[in-house]
Amino acid sequence: MTYKKIHSKMKITFTSKADRAKRKEIEKEKKKKEEDERRKRRKLKNKQRLSSNYNNNNGSSGNNNNNNNNNKINHNNNHNNNHNNNTIKNNNHKKKKKKKNFFDWDDTEDTTQEDSYYDEICHAKVMFGRGKFAGEMGVDEMKATVHWSKKKLNDMVPRDWRALKEEFQIHTHGKNISNPLRGWADINLPEKLMKGINMARYDIPTPIQRQCVPLGLDGRDMMGIAATGSGKTAAFLIPLLVSVLAQPIDVLNRCVEDGPLALILAPTRELVQQINSECEKLAKFTLVSTMSIVGGQSVDQQASRIREGVHLIAATPGRLVDLIESSYLVLQQCQFLVLDEADRMIDMGFEPAVIQILDSMVAPGKKTTHMFSATMPPIIERLSKKYLNDPVKVRVGDRSQMNIRITQDLVIVSNQIAKAKQLGKVLRRTNGPIMVFVNTKISADKLGDVILKFGYRAVVLHGGKEQSQRERALNDFRTGRANVLVATDVAGRGIDIPDVQHVINYDMPSEIERYTHRIGRTGRAGKDGLATTILGKDVDGKYIVDLKNSFKKTNNRWKKDWDDAFGIVQQKNVQ
Repeated sequence: MTYKKIHSKMKITFTSKADRAKRKEIEKEKKKKEEDERRKRRKLKNKQRLSSNYNNNNGSSGNNNNNNNNNKINHNNNHNNNHNNNTIKNNNHKKKKKKKNFFDWDDTEDTTQEDSYYDEICHAKVMFGRGKFAGEMGVDEMKATVHWSKKKLNDMVPRDWRALKEEFQIHTHGKNISNPLRGWADINLPEKLMKGINMARYDIPTPIQRQCVPLGLDGRDMMGIAATGSGKTAAFLIPLLVSVLAQPIDVLNRCVEDGPLALILAPTRELVQQINSECEKLAKFTLVSTMSIVGGQSVDQQASRIREGVHLIAATPGRLVDLIESSYLVLQQCQFLVLDEADRMIDMGFEPAVIQILDSMVAPGKKTTHMFSATMPPIIERLSKKYLNDPVKVRVGDRSQMNIRITQDLVIVSNQIAKAKQLGKVLRRTNGPIMVFVNTKISADKLGDVILKFGYRAVVLHGGKEQSQRERALNDFRTGRANVLVATDVAGRGIDIPDVQHVINYDMPSEIERYTHRIGRTGRAGKDGLATTILGKDVDGKYIVDLKNSFKKTNNRWKKDWDDAFGIVQQKNVQ
């Protein structure tokens, strides 16, 4: 046998067999003594019990002296017994501490220096991951670990793809999900399309584009959920254009008779025109033809343009149904459908029109359907179960979809008359482009005149204006000829106006989701923004709880004075 000394404080002695035998005899004698002491203590206790019983049987109730003496004797005996027990325990404890280790060998039998086994060093292995992904990694492997962005595509492992998703807050749900993009170089896009992407300055894919573009190229149905200004438009346009460019020439030529190859639906005219404009930028160096179909334009001109042959159409549901029912448009070879701001379309009452369009797509073969929005209510999920085939759900960011880069603030006034006076002060908080939201068309026109008197260049946008007026107002605001845009919720969804620094809710919307979309016009593309809401004590108290939740979720400061203004008791655990 071999032995190696491990700790310097460890006491080691070497004894012969005769000494060990004597030691065993000594230990046996000690055990006998301890047993004898225990027997003596038991006998004393039994005697005390017998004496107490004897006194009780004699009925010496009046003999208080005897009782007192007996009590004293019992007390002294108990005290002595306790003292003896404690001393015995302490002695045993001390004996255990003094116990030494004895081994069966001496110094001449130590062979550790001759055995190479004790020269090897064993390192503890580092564990990573959790569940079925857990594993161990050695020191050399740990040193060789690098960030996923510094690896080649073929060197990526599942752990790298999980790290990429966590870094960009990409959450997916479905079967056989494609890996996200690290960059545009990961996929083989057509050269002409890639030239359009570079011209549009999409140098790095956004999180929603990283996951949705590969899924679209694989022909998967999906539901994309991301905050406003996250690049959803390019996320569905790039796979759509790749699908159109991959079609044979004879299929492209049949668009004159059989209709477009791809269709995009959006709830508002402005959003449709914005999508079409973005599509024209990406397809600038290709032969793909696009057009927008919205209300307020000549039906004959739209029908004439369709007869020329269009590969891709962006439209509002209402006008598109009119053209289908008038036989100006057929969807006999349309195999790619996108519903942008799908929840807003349903809210606006376009559900029957959307279902009619879906039923009109009679092209043979597999159809690809994408739904995109900043929120996804249950009605949209029910619609997806009927018309989407094994869809993948992609969500980017937090479920609340509230932009934490937007600083939110409240201004409380006594009544509605005081709002206009306070608006002038709020407008002066920033110098850049400002959007002011109201709830009605009449309020928009009146407030536009008030802001003009303040000395600002204001334009008004709402659904009651003609299409040419709406386009001119948006163009003036985008180009800087106007620095204030007064609008209803027509401009609250999807419209991308760059560098909006301040959003003012002159009228608080009735739903917190509309509030979220309104303030989402600022703080886009990674920039910071400011959102101010003017509340009247007389009518707006019912919105204070929802606003407080919004502030808390986005780490914005909530002032106690605002609770006091509406008589709200301070709430705990606001979510």
